[in-house]
This record gives sequence, C-alpha cells and structure tokens, in this order.
Amino acid sequence: MKSILLHIIVFFSCVCIVGCKSNTTPPPTVKNGQIDLSQWNFEGNRILKLNGEWEFYWNTLADPTQFGKSQVKLPKSQFVKVPSTWTNYEVEGKNLPPHGYATYCVRIKLPKPTNMRLGIFIPKIWSATKVWVNDDLIHTSGIIAKDYANYENRILETLVEIEPKQQEVHLVIQVANHDIFVAGLMQPFKIGYYGELLESTSLQYSWTMMWLGILLAMGLYHFVLFSFRRKNKSTLYFGIISILIAIRLIVFGNHYIYEYLTAHSNLFNFAIQSKVYYGTTFWLPPIALLYIQSLFPDKVSFFFNKTIPIVSKKAIRVALIVTTIYTTFILVVSPVIFTSTILFYQPIFGIFIAYLFFAIILAAIKRKQESLFQMLGILTMVLAGGHDAILTFTGNDFLGLGGIELLPLAFSIFLSLQFLIIARRFSRAFLFVEDLSANLEKKVEERTIEVTQKNNEIEKKNEQLQLQNKNITDSIQYAKRIQKAILGSQQRIEEKFKDAFIFLQARDIVSGDFYWYSEATCNQDWLFNDGISSNNGSSHLPMLDIKIVVAADCTGHGVPGAFMTIMGNDLLNEIVNDQCVHKPSMILKQLDKKVRATLQSQSEEKTDDGMDMTVITIDETHQKLYFSGAKNSILLVRRGDVFRLKGSIYPVGSAHYKSNRDYQLHVFETQPDDVIYMFSDGFQDQFGGNQGRKYMTKRFRSFLLSISNLPMQEQKTRIKQEFDAWVTDKYQQTDDVLVMGIRL
Repeated sequence: MKSILLHIIVFFSCVCIVGCKSNTTPPPTVKNGQIDLSQWNFEGNRILKLNGEWEFYWNTLADPTQFGKSQVKLPKSQFVKVPSTWTNYEVEGKNLPPHGYATYCVRIKLPKPTNMRLGIFIPKIWSATKVWVNDDLIHTSGIIAKDYANYENRILETLVEIEPKQQEVHLVIQVANHDIFVAGLMQPFKIGYYGELLESTSLQYSWTMMWLGILLAMGLYHFVLFSFRRKNKSTLYFGIISILIAIRLIVFGNHYIYEYLTAHSNLFNFAIQSKVYYGTTFWLPPIALLYIQSLFPDKVSFFFNKTIPIVSKKAIRVALIVTTIYTTFILVVSPVIFTSTILFYQPIFGIFIAYLFFAIILAAIKRKQESLFQMLGILTMVLAGGHDAILTFTGNDFLGLGGIELLPLAFSIFLSLQFLIIARRFSRAFLFVEDLSANLEKKVEERTIEVTQKNNEIEKKNEQLQLQNKNITDSIQYAKRIQKAILGSQQRIEEKFKDAFIFLQARDIVSGDFYWYSEATCNQDWLFNDGISSNNGSSHLPMLDIKIVVAADCTGHGVPGAFMTIMGNDLLNEIVNDQCVHKPSMILKQLDKKVRATLQSQSEEKTDDGMDMTVITIDETHQKLYFSGAKNSILLVRRGDVFRLKGSIYPVGSAHYKSNRDYQLHVFETQPDDVIYMFSDGFQDQFGGNQGRKYMTKRFRSFLLSISNLPMQEQKTRIKQEFDAWVTDKYQQTDDVLVMGIRL
C-alpha cells in the first residue's frame, strides 16, 4: 500500500513540475480597468494575457464610441475579475444570473511608437458577442439582443490584426447570454505581435489537430482489435472513450475544423455543439466503468472477508440508465432548458466519478496485474476531466492555465501508460517463450513418451475392437445365411411364374424386409370358410391350384428386423401351410393376432413392433387375383397404365391400434401380360439425388411403369441401377429395400 501511494505521489509531482513554470518577474495585469504596457517589450516578453480587473456594465450594452470621450458620462460600472463567468460577480450583494447582457471594457496603454503591427486574440466568449477596438468593430459572433426572441448564440474565437494610431486603446466587448448557465469572458484575451500570435495560435491548432488524429486513430484501431477478438471487450470500451474525447474536441476545441465549421456551416450551431459536447462528457464515466470492469472482472475480498466485484454490475446498470435518460433529455430539449439542469446533474456526475476512483484504487490495492498503471492513467484522465468540467461549468481557471483543456494531454499520458502496459505484456510473453524454448526439448521428450504409450494402448484397443468386430460380423454373416435359407431361393420362387423377379437389398448385412411364397391345391370353398380350404375332396366344388405371395416390411432393420422376419416366416407357414388359410384378408388377420400375442407375452408394455405387408393369392385357373394389404399397396400395370390397389390402414402387430382389425379383400380378374409389383417403402423413402430429397411414391410408380414392358430380370437390373444412381456416394441407404415383380 505504501509503495502504491509513493508511486502516485511521485507521478503527480512530476506532472505538476512539468505543468508549472516559474516567472521571476510577474507580467502586468489589468487593474481598475486599465493596463499599462508602455514599458512592455513585446519583442522580448512576447505575448501577454489581459487578465485582471475589467470594467463591467451589467444589463447595459454601452456605446463603444463613448469610452474614449472624457466628457461623456458612462453608466455605473464595477470592476470584475477576467477571465471568469459573470455568475461569480455580485451586484448589490447578489450573484448575477447567467441570463442577461453586459459590456466589458479594458483601457490599454501601449508603448511608443504606436504604429506597431499588433494582434488581439479573441477567445471563445459565452455567448453572443461584439468586440471593438476604439471605434472599430473587429469581431462579431452570434446576434446580441436584450431578449431571447431576437438573440442567437454562436461561440467563435479569432485572431484580429490591429494597427493602433494612438497610444491608448479601448477594448470594448458586448456580451449577451439567454440560454446557458455560464456566461461572459471565461477565457483570457491575448495581445502581442500579430505574427507571434498567429504562430502561437497555429501551433495550438496543430497540436490539437494532432491529438484529434491520434484519438480517432486509436479509437478505430481498437474497434478493429475488438472485431477480431470480441471476447476482449476492453478494446471496444477503450475505442469508445477515444472517440468520445475526439468528438468533444471537434465540437468545442481549438483547431481548424472547429473554426471552419463554426464560420461556414449553419448546421454547426450552438444547439448542436452543446448537445454533443455535454452528451459525450456525461457518457465518459459509464464507459470508463465498463472499461475497468472488463480489465478486472473478478471479485476481491473486502471488509470482514466479504468478496465484492471491483466494479459492480448494478452500479454500471444504474450509471447506464441514468446517463441514457439524461442524455436523451439533452438531445430532445433546447439548450436553454437542459443547461439550466446541468448544475443539478453535477452531483450525480460526481458520484459516478467518485465510484470510478474507488474501483481504480481497489484494483490497485489488491495488486491486480498492471492495475497501478491503469490507475495512474485513469486518475490522470479523471482529474483532467474534472478540471475541464469546472472550467466549462464555472469558468474558474483555478490552475491558471489560461483556459486550456487538459483532457487531451491527460489522454496522451494515459496512452503512454497503455503502451507501457503493452510493452510489459510483450516482455512477459517473450520471457515465457524463452522459458518454453529452454524446456521445450524436455517437454517434447516427455510428451513423446506419453504419446507413444497412448498409441500403444490405442493399438491394443483397436486390435480388441477389430477382433470383436470380426466376431460380430462373422456372426451376422452366418445369420444372413440362415435367413436366406429360411426365406428360400429367389430363383426357385421366380421360376414358379411366367416371368418374375425379386430384388432385396438389405441396409445392413441381414434384412428386416422379407418375401414369402407358398402354393396349394384346394377346393374353391376357401373363399367362403373364413379362408380355410378343405383339400380332402369332401366338397362338391372342383379342385384348383393357387399361389400365395407375401412381401413384408418388419419394424426395424439389421439384426432386430431379421428376428422379426424369422417370426413372420414361421407364423405364415403355420397359418397358410398348416391351417390351410389361403384368403389374403384372413391370413393378415390371423397373422396380426399371433404377432401381437407373441410380442405381448414378452413385454408388459405396449409395443409398436409389427409388419407392413401385402398378400396376394393367384388363381391361375380362373385368372383371378385376391389381394389384401396391411398399410402397403400393390401396383398393377396393364396395357401401359398403372393402377394402385390400396391396402388397409392397419399394420400387422403393433399394440397402438384397435385389437379387432379388418383387412379388406380386393378381387379382380387378371389378363395376360398383367404385371403385379409388390414392395416395401425402402425405395420410395430413400434420400438422394442432387438435393438430398426422398425418391417419393409418384416417381417410383412412373419408373416402374417405364420399365414394365422389359423382361423381369432386366427390370431387376434396372431397379438396382436406378437405386444406386439415386443414392450415390453422398448418402447412405436408410432402410431395407424389397421390390417384387410378377408377370401373369
């Protein structure tokens, strides 16, 4: 703590020593409205400020031509301190109000000869003003009036060359103010050789322009930094602070931009200037709080071991809300209204500044990294901002700097400290790199050993996984052979028809789609006895040969789906071959009951497992086809047209539908060369193509129609080609695919 205080004392002592200069002989000042420069050497002593006791005429716009005439009686006057706001003056024991008008006068006795090429620097005067030297009007800013209606505020400084023809000069200034809370001669007038004043003014303007450029460049630079590193918000807030100070300089600074805009732009009037100036000023503390919070976001211990954040989020929220409300008020109302409230807002502004001080000092006490430099830089800016605020609000130049704003200089100190912080961080980074390089070989060796060990472990794991994968794959391949044996040979089934094909492509090794075929010789009474045939010859109806074909899509695919196919195959054998049920609707109904009974017996919960399938019974003797479907349909192609025969809305199995299900029976007469297509939904629902969409039912029907006149084995080849072309290498097969075609 003592070390920190010592640093602060040394730092500000240096600033004060640099900022102060000693004069062995004090320059002359104005006394009782007069200043004697008859012995003043303008060449040796250069420029002189006309500070001191000026004549002052309150609520009077005195005629400037009367001041040089001794026989003319002037209004009652008093002597007042200049520079200062006239609200500091007293008339009849009361401080003057900010709104009103007055005349100032100073009598200057020049050295001989009087034909010197002199200049008078006229600073910013609050507010409208006229300036005379003897009887000559040398400067006008705004419109002077005794009331607000005819008055216009414009604040403009200038340098005027004079060539006095007599030794005594009367400098008369008329000032009117009807809108802001400070008024009068708040900055010093200067007199000297015109060339030296011009050089001094140009130097000051150039200096301000340089800082303005630096501020704008730093602001934009930090905005760019923030765009690359958005997590580090300190660069954003620092950039905003830079831009805010730059804007303040633009609207009320001593530089060429201000001079040009004030003299040539009607839009750049006092109302705009004051709104922007005060708005940017009042936004500086909240943004500075955000900046400090972004630098030191963690909490620190405080009294009684209580942890608190260095900058409270609630305090920032209050500061932002209050500042937003007040600056919005400033933007909306006229200067005559909001300037009258600034004195009441100053305590709130002071609280924000005090809290900012507290946060900075707390960070420094807790020895946060670079907090001391941050504290010195920000304290310098806060103190300079306080000086500028007092100078602006009251006109009190208590440091005697001639009305110069210190914030740009303070910001330069702050920037220097920021550069020092950056240098320290780079230094630490380089030291870290050097340390890392020194130990790099050892660390690399350690990491190499560690990586080698990890690689060996991974290789062992991979070998185990490969072995397990091989065992699982071999088991599934064996299951595929079993499934193929159970379902029967595709070629054997295809040979049972005039022309037929079966295309089955599993998504995995084994399939959840399956086909089933059976044939029987039975009496025709199977149509009437709930689909149960009697083949014992007891019926009077003739015997006939029928073929039953099933295309089924079980829930799931891979191994779970394969188990369902085995169950479905066994139950179909039992229903059709053992129980002689040949009617498609009854086959589905019996199969539904048995599947639900089998699955429900294995689980107390309702299951959604089941099958979507189509069943056809072909009576080639009478050229009839009987069809029933469980959620699936079949397609009939006849003489270039395709017809869809829809199945029932119920699946086989699945406990999520009603238990008593009826499957509709469709009967139609066949014609030679009719083509029947039975299929699962795998082909239609496959994603692919250029846009990754489903193949869809309409496209599938059109495709089958386009190849229906081809031989069945060629159709099978074309279906395989179409499916592979649709899937391509971009997508994976999403489901098992089953397509069966039969030409009658």
